[in-house]
Amino acid sequence: MEVTSSTITVGMFALPATTMQKPIEPPSETKILGYSTPRAVDFSNITPRQLQAYLDDRLMSGQIDGPDGLYCTTLFGAIPGEWYAERPDVPMDFTATISSMAGFARDNGFSKLVSLYDGLMDWMKMMETQPARISVIA
Repeated sequence: MEVTSSTITVGMFALPATTMQKPIEPPSETKILGYSTPRAVDFSNITPRQLQAYLDDRLMSGQIDGPDGLYCTTLFGAIPGEWYAERPDVPMDFTATISSMAGFARDNGFSKLVSLYDGLMDWMKMMETQPARISVIA
């Protein structure tokens, strides 16, 4: 509280101190280089929001063709829906997630899913070697 006096009135009045706060910086792991600066995507340390931005960029730029659409859909499906609302900026290891899904499919005899997940893992490795534009506003 600040105490001020007025030249018009006699006396002192208490005014509430400002409620403006300094902007809160997101954790360093969610600070991503600007949209105009390409950098490699890292599927072993990426947030749901970053993954969505990456996949949206591929879709909007027309870079999705052939099996890319299926791989992008599979990656979207690997994130529980509530994580977008509850923890969109918490990094996840999608490489381990997809590897685990492939292991489950392999152990249970789902050969078509094994082929899908193995192809997705190869695609993810290839995408990690290419520059990507990821824009995230936390």
